[in-house]
Amino acid sequence: MILQCSLQATYPDFTLDLAFSVKEGDLVCIIGPSGCGKSTTLSMIAGLIHAEPGSIILGGEDISQKEVHKRKIAMVFQDYSLFPHMNVEQNIAYPLKNLKLKKRQRSQTV
Repeated sequence: MILQCSLQATYPDFTLDLAFSVKEGDLVCIIGPSGCGKSTTLSMIAGLIHAEPGSIILGGEDISQKEVHKRKIAMVFQDYSLFPHMNVEQNIAYPLKNLKLKKRQRSQTV
């Protein structure tokens, strides 16, 4: 498995409780109505929201307690929430730049 998640988050209106795994090469879609926990799930995997209790195993490593900038993953929002001064390519390349990838390598990856 490339990603294994067991996540839980409790809010006044609902509790998000889910477990899933993703194999290398899988294409995954998270769909559902507004407020069902899609963004919360992605934010927990990215480390923007702490999942407790819960575990996030990425590439065989437990990243549940890792700081956001040490997770080597990124989250891109569907609108210009993070970097409105950047174009789409620059927004996608931003985390790669933080990983110190050379410009050519970033361009090929994006």
